[in-house]
Amino acid sequence: MERVEISKLSELETVDDLEELLEVINNPELTEFQYLVDGDNWTVAIK
Repeated sequence: MERVEISKLSELETVDDLEELLEVINNPELTEFQYLVDGDNWTVAIK
């Protein structure tokens, strides 16, 4: 594990949904990050 400044994340290879997850973590109006599965299709719901 390595500590990285958020501004430098775009320079690194990360998981596809990291930006959305960080948005939920850093925005007090958001409380939920959920994967919705429909067969082979996976989408992210942010609430």
